[in-house]
Amino acid sequence: MLRGQLRVNDEQLKTGFVMPMPEDWKILRMWQKAAIVAGLLITAPLFVWFLLGLLGLVPSMVQVFGPDGVRTPASIVVAGLLIAALGFWDD
Repeated sequence: MLRGQLRVNDEQLKTGFVMPMPEDWKILRMWQKAAIVAGLLITAPLFVWFLLGLLGLVPSMVQVFGPDGVRTPASIVVAGLLIAALGFWDD
């Protein structure tokens, strides 16, 4: 079944969660691909830093920014994920 330009299976219809399949990547417009890549590139370094900080391999975000300053990297991550979500938008 097609929803917009993307193939959707029955499970995705039940849950309402629709994500492009690898074969659907070529259907996405250039700006969508750019938004997905840009959003994930913004998010990935902070996510890796978060994980490494939990393991104690690097200073954690709390040590660097302080408890109140953690909002800054969190806001950057949210912005990156919103940009990536725009790329998955199906009109």
